[in-house]
Amino acid sequence: MSQAVTLRLDDDLARDVLALAHAVGGPAPIYPPHITLTLGHTAVPTQPLIERLAAIAATTDRLPVSISGLGVFPDGHGWLWLAPVTTAPLLALQKQVAEAIGPEHLDPLYRPGAWQPHVTVERGEIPIPDALGRLQTAWSGGLRGRAVTLEVVHFPPVEIVADLPLRA
Repeated sequence: MSQAVTLRLDDDLARDVLALAHAVGGPAPIYPPHITLTLGHTAVPTQPLIERLAAIAATTDRLPVSISGLGVFPDGHGWLWLAPVTTAPLLALQKQVAEAIGPEHLDPLYRPGAWQPHVTVERGEIPIPDALGRLQTAWSGGLRGRAVTLEVVHFPPVEIVADLPLRA
């Protein structure tokens, strides 16, 4: 079982991201739009982790999120994603969450310094040129909103283990 800590987007920004995902034409997302802060291929003991993450969420303000571009992870067909502006507060939060989990539990691409913030819109079901063309046609420029909640998620199947709102 894998485990992720995600940063959920506000309803308006999530709706805009879902509209772009729909325009690309891939399968419907199985989990709402988010930025994955950490990913590990084994689950960390849940209750102690939730307590550490709750303390982080309680002292972290909701983060402004500006989506400014598009990206592709070119493995297989490729994953298509939206690029949030990488801000100091976003990097600091990702580092805090990664440290709360411990580097030994993280996929190397989700360790601080290697992590690429992204919001996935297509998971490699559609060839990159087709998916990217559709996304470019639907893209009307930057999106803005806020990241509002940390969630601990186990998968597969997707199970939200903890929902920890950031300070308003």
